[in-house]
Amino acid sequence: CAAGYFAAGVRSGFDAARCTATRPGYFAAEPGGSAEEPCMLGTYTNDIARTACVSCERGRFAGALGSSACRECDQGSFSNGTGSSACTRCPEGSYVAGFGSTACESCPASFTTFMRASLNISACVCPRGTYLPEENGTH
Repeated sequence: CAAGYFAAGVRSGFDAARCTATRPGYFAAEPGGSAEEPCMLGTYTNDIARTACVSCERGRFAGALGSSACRECDQGSFSNGTGSSACTRCPEGSYVAGFGSTACESCPASFTTFMRASLNISACVCPRGTYLPEENGTH
């Protein structure tokens, strides 16, 4: 069988009628294979008869073997590199509102968040034990 195809159950010889195209999420890099291989974490293929998988783009991830698509990072998380198997939650002091983000936004100076994976700027508050005087306005 050609690359991108495999002949399951064929022990010897070549029978073109037994060649099967790989499924989405799987590949067969070499000709003559007897099995398809799943795409590794952080990679995918969304078509049949593939010879390789593709790395997920920034802001996306593939967290399972044999992925046929990459998912966008959820709000409050990001992926700043290609080939991610998971997204990273925004650290304290930052937030991100959108899906598929490649970075988090920092809170304004002297503000922080009390938890990771904050979703918007309204989560940015004064650090514990401090306050914003009334004459300076509120955030």
